[in-house]
Amino acid sequence: MNHSSKMSDFYKGGNVKKILAILCKIFVPIFIGCFIGDLIGAITYTVSFHGDIHNIIQEAEKTKLEWTAFNPIFIYGEINKETALQTIKEIKILERDSAVNEIKISLWSLGGDVRSACAICRVMENCQKPITIESSQASSAAALILCSGTKGRRYVEGPEQEAVMIHPTATYYEDGSVSVKENYRRLLSHYTADKICDIFSTWIIAKNTGQNFLQTWKDKHKNGQVGTYFSAQEAIEYGFADSLTAL
Repeated sequence: MNHSSKMSDFYKGGNVKKILAILCKIFVPIFIGCFIGDLIGAITYTVSFHGDIHNIIQEAEKTKLEWTAFNPIFIYGEINKETALQTIKEIKILERDSAVNEIKISLWSLGGDVRSACAICRVMENCQKPITIESSQASSAAALILCSGTKGRRYVEGPEQEAVMIHPTATYYEDGSVSVKENYRRLLSHYTADKICDIFSTWIIAKNTGQNFLQTWKDKHKNGQVGTYFSAQEAIEYGFADSLTAL
Protein backbone atom coordinates (compact mmCIF):
# COMPACT_ATOMS: atom_id res chain seq x y z
CA MET A 1 0.00 0.00 0.00
CA ASN A 2 1.47 3.33 -1.08
CA HIS A 3 1.51 6.55 0.94
CA SER A 4 -1.52 8.02 -0.86
CA SER A 5 -3.63 4.99 -0.04
CA LYS A 6 -2.64 5.13 3.61
CA MET A 7 -3.62 8.80 3.81
CA SER A 8 -6.94 8.10 2.09
CA ASP A 9 -7.74 5.34 4.59
CA PHE A 10 -6.74 7.65 7.42
CA TYR A 11 -9.25 10.30 6.32
CA LYS A 12 -11.99 7.83 5.47
CA GLY A 13 -11.73 6.26 8.88
CA GLY A 14 -12.78 9.52 10.50
CA ASN A 15 -9.48 9.83 12.33
CA VAL A 16 -9.20 13.54 11.59
CA LYS A 17 -12.57 14.23 13.17
CA LYS A 18 -11.61 12.20 16.22
CA ILE A 19 -8.36 14.10 16.62
CA LEU A 20 -10.11 17.44 16.17
CA ALA A 21 -12.72 16.42 18.74
CA ILE A 22 -10.00 15.52 21.23
CA LEU A 23 -8.15 18.80 20.58
CA CYS A 24 -11.38 20.75 21.04
CA LYS A 25 -12.07 19.00 24.34
CA ILE A 26 -8.60 19.94 25.52
CA PHE A 27 -8.15 23.47 24.23
CA VAL A 28 -11.66 25.00 24.06
CA PRO A 29 -12.11 24.90 27.87
CA ILE A 30 -8.65 26.42 28.23
CA PHE A 31 -9.48 29.25 25.81
CA ILE A 32 -12.84 29.85 27.47
CA GLY A 33 -11.21 29.84 30.88
CA CYS A 34 -8.58 32.33 29.74
CA PHE A 35 -11.25 34.58 28.20
CA ILE A 36 -13.41 34.50 31.31
CA GLY A 37 -10.35 35.06 33.47
CA ASP A 38 -9.31 38.08 31.39
CA LEU A 39 -12.87 39.42 31.42
CA ILE A 40 -13.16 39.10 35.20
CA GLY A 41 -9.71 40.65 35.56
CA ALA A 42 -10.68 43.56 33.32
CA ILE A 43 -13.93 44.21 35.22
CA THR A 44 -12.17 43.92 38.58
CA TYR A 45 -9.38 46.26 37.54
CA THR A 46 -11.81 48.77 36.02
CA VAL A 47 -13.68 48.96 39.33
CA SER A 48 -10.35 49.20 41.16
CA PHE A 49 -9.12 51.91 38.76
CA HIS A 50 -12.15 54.14 39.39
CA GLY A 51 -11.97 53.28 43.09
CA ASP A 52 -8.37 54.49 43.26
CA ILE A 53 -9.31 57.78 41.59
CA HIS A 54 -12.28 58.23 43.93
CA ASN A 55 -10.12 57.47 46.98
CA ILE A 56 -7.51 60.06 45.99
CA ILE A 57 -10.20 62.71 45.60
CA GLN A 58 -11.89 61.71 48.86
CA GLU A 59 -8.58 61.80 50.74
CA ALA A 60 -7.88 65.29 49.42
CA GLU A 61 -11.35 66.53 50.36
CA LYS A 62 -11.10 65.15 53.91
CA THR A 63 -7.99 67.22 54.59
CA LYS A 64 -8.68 70.55 56.27
CA LEU A 65 -8.68 73.26 53.62
CA GLU A 66 -7.49 76.11 55.80
CA TRP A 67 -4.41 77.55 54.12
CA THR A 68 -4.38 79.94 51.16
CA ALA A 69 -3.66 78.20 47.88
CA PHE A 70 -1.33 79.62 45.29
CA ASN A 71 -2.89 80.86 42.08
CA PRO A 72 -1.45 79.69 39.72
CA ILE A 73 -1.14 76.16 41.07
CA PHE A 74 2.24 74.69 40.14
CA ILE A 75 2.47 71.12 38.84
CA TYR A 76 6.15 70.50 38.27
CA GLY A 77 7.99 67.19 37.95
CA GLU A 78 6.60 63.70 38.44
CA ILE A 79 2.85 63.26 38.76
CA ASN A 80 2.11 60.92 41.67
CA LYS A 81 -0.39 60.55 44.49
CA GLU A 82 1.20 63.37 46.51
CA THR A 83 1.03 65.67 43.48
CA ALA A 84 -2.63 64.77 42.98
CA LEU A 85 -3.55 65.34 46.64
CA GLN A 86 -1.84 68.74 46.71
CA THR A 87 -3.31 69.87 43.38
CA ILE A 88 -6.85 68.74 44.22
CA LYS A 89 -6.75 70.45 47.62
CA GLU A 90 -5.62 73.71 46.04
CA ILE A 91 -8.28 73.53 43.33
CA LYS A 92 -10.95 72.98 46.02
CA ILE A 93 -9.68 75.94 48.07
CA LEU A 94 -9.67 78.29 45.08
CA GLU A 95 -13.07 77.00 43.92
CA ARG A 96 -14.58 77.99 47.30
CA ASP A 97 -12.87 81.39 47.37
CA SER A 98 -15.40 84.00 46.22
CA ALA A 99 -12.57 86.40 45.37
CA VAL A 100 -11.17 84.01 42.74
CA ASN A 101 -12.79 84.25 39.32
CA GLU A 102 -10.57 81.72 37.57
CA ILE A 103 -8.14 79.03 38.65
CA LYS A 104 -4.72 78.98 37.00
CA ILE A 105 -2.38 76.03 36.62
CA SER A 106 1.25 76.15 35.52
CA LEU A 107 2.40 72.77 34.19
CA TRP A 108 5.80 71.26 33.46
CA SER A 109 5.94 67.48 33.72
CA LEU A 110 7.33 64.44 31.93
CA GLY A 111 4.43 62.35 33.26
CA GLY A 112 3.89 59.84 36.04
CA ASP A 113 1.05 57.82 37.52
CA VAL A 114 -2.04 57.62 35.29
CA ARG A 115 -4.49 57.19 38.20
CA SER A 116 -3.20 60.35 39.89
CA ALA A 117 -3.43 62.31 36.64
CA CYS A 118 -6.97 61.02 36.04
CA ALA A 119 -7.99 62.12 39.58
CA ILE A 120 -6.72 65.65 38.86
CA CYS A 121 -8.53 65.63 35.49
CA ARG A 122 -11.83 64.59 37.07
CA VAL A 123 -11.67 67.40 39.64
CA MET A 124 -10.73 69.91 36.93
CA GLU A 125 -13.66 68.86 34.74
CA ASN A 126 -16.12 69.06 37.65
CA CYS A 127 -14.83 72.41 38.91
CA GLN A 128 -17.43 75.19 38.87
CA LYS A 129 -14.87 77.84 37.92
CA PRO A 130 -12.92 78.09 34.66
CA ILE A 131 -9.43 76.62 34.80
CA THR A 132 -6.70 78.30 32.77
CA ILE A 133 -3.65 76.12 32.21
CA GLU A 134 -0.25 77.01 30.76
CA SER A 135 2.17 74.23 29.87
CA SER A 136 5.80 74.41 28.86
CA GLN A 137 6.07 70.59 28.87
CA ALA A 138 3.24 68.04 29.00
CA SER A 139 4.41 64.49 28.39
CA SER A 140 2.65 61.19 29.05
CA ALA A 141 0.16 61.54 31.95
CA ALA A 142 0.71 65.32 32.01
CA ALA A 143 -0.89 65.56 28.55
CA LEU A 144 -4.17 64.42 30.15
CA ILE A 145 -4.04 67.36 32.55
CA LEU A 146 -3.24 69.89 29.82
CA CYS A 147 -6.19 68.94 27.63
CA SER A 148 -8.55 68.87 30.65
CA GLY A 149 -8.31 72.60 31.15
CA THR A 150 -11.25 74.81 30.20
CA LYS A 151 -11.48 75.06 26.42
CA GLY A 152 -10.28 78.41 25.20
CA ARG A 153 -8.00 78.70 28.25
CA ARG A 154 -5.37 76.04 27.46
CA TYR A 155 -2.01 77.51 26.54
CA VAL A 156 1.13 75.74 25.41
CA GLU A 157 4.75 76.71 24.93
CA GLY A 158 7.99 74.79 24.97
CA PRO A 159 10.60 73.12 22.77
CA GLU A 160 9.67 73.03 19.12
CA GLN A 161 9.44 69.23 18.86
CA GLU A 162 8.32 68.17 22.32
CA ALA A 163 5.71 70.46 23.82
CA VAL A 164 3.38 67.44 24.22
CA MET A 165 4.07 63.70 24.12
CA ILE A 166 1.72 60.73 24.33
CA HIS A 167 2.50 57.00 24.39
CA PRO A 168 0.96 53.64 25.41
CA THR A 169 0.33 53.41 29.14
CA ALA A 170 2.82 51.20 30.99
CA THR A 171 2.42 50.33 34.67
CA TYR A 172 5.33 47.89 34.69
CA TYR A 173 9.00 48.28 33.82
CA GLU A 174 11.62 45.53 33.80
CA ASP A 175 13.47 45.08 37.07
CA GLY A 176 17.10 44.10 36.56
CA SER A 177 17.39 42.79 40.12
CA VAL A 178 15.04 39.83 39.55
CA SER A 179 15.09 36.85 37.18
CA VAL A 180 13.76 36.86 33.62
CA LYS A 181 11.04 34.42 34.74
CA GLU A 182 9.93 36.77 37.54
CA ASN A 183 9.93 39.74 35.17
CA TYR A 184 7.76 37.77 32.75
CA ARG A 185 5.33 36.84 35.54
CA ARG A 186 5.06 40.49 36.61
CA LEU A 187 4.59 41.59 33.00
CA LEU A 188 1.64 39.21 32.56
CA SER A 189 0.06 40.40 35.82
CA HIS A 190 0.30 44.01 34.64
CA TYR A 191 -1.08 43.36 31.15
CA THR A 192 -4.73 43.96 32.08
CA ALA A 193 -3.82 46.99 34.18
CA ASP A 194 -1.94 48.52 31.26
CA LYS A 195 -4.84 48.03 28.87
CA ILE A 196 -7.45 49.49 31.22
CA CYS A 197 -5.25 52.52 31.98
CA ASP A 198 -4.59 52.87 28.26
CA ILE A 199 -8.29 52.85 27.41
CA PHE A 200 -9.25 55.48 29.98
CA SER A 201 -6.32 57.77 29.23
CA THR A 202 -7.10 57.54 25.52
CA TRP A 203 -10.75 58.34 26.24
CA ILE A 204 -9.79 61.47 28.22
CA ILE A 205 -7.54 62.72 25.42
CA ALA A 206 -10.13 61.96 22.72
CA LYS A 207 -12.93 63.64 24.67
CA ASN A 208 -10.97 66.80 25.41
CA THR A 209 -9.20 67.20 22.06
CA GLY A 210 -12.20 66.42 19.85
CA GLN A 211 -10.38 63.54 18.16
CA ASN A 212 -12.16 60.21 17.74
CA PHE A 213 -11.12 57.40 20.07
CA LEU A 214 -9.60 55.12 17.43
CA GLN A 215 -7.48 57.88 15.95
CA THR A 216 -6.20 58.85 19.40
CA TRP A 217 -5.42 55.20 20.18
CA LYS A 218 -3.52 54.89 16.90
CA ASP A 219 -1.55 58.09 17.55
CA LYS A 220 -0.63 56.93 21.07
CA HIS A 221 0.64 53.56 19.88
CA LYS A 222 2.26 54.24 16.51
CA ASN A 223 5.73 54.83 17.99
CA GLY A 224 5.44 52.53 21.02
CA GLN A 225 7.06 53.65 24.27
CA VAL A 226 9.23 56.11 22.34
CA GLY A 227 6.10 58.23 22.15
CA THR A 228 4.41 60.53 19.66
CA TYR A 229 5.65 64.11 19.95
CA PHE A 230 3.83 67.33 19.13
CA SER A 231 5.33 70.76 18.70
CA ALA A 232 3.40 73.62 20.30
CA GLN A 233 1.59 74.38 17.04
CA GLU A 234 0.84 70.71 16.40
CA ALA A 235 -0.55 70.37 19.94
CA ILE A 236 -2.95 73.23 19.21
CA GLU A 237 -4.00 71.72 15.90
CA TYR A 238 -4.60 68.34 17.55
CA GLY A 239 -6.73 69.89 20.32
CA PHE A 240 -4.49 69.60 23.39
CA ALA A 241 -4.33 73.38 23.67
CA ASP A 242 -5.98 76.46 22.24
CA SER A 243 -3.28 79.08 21.93
CA LEU A 244 0.42 79.89 22.17
CA THR A 245 -0.30 82.94 24.32
CA ALA A 246 1.13 82.77 27.86
CA LEU A 247 -0.82 83.43 31.06
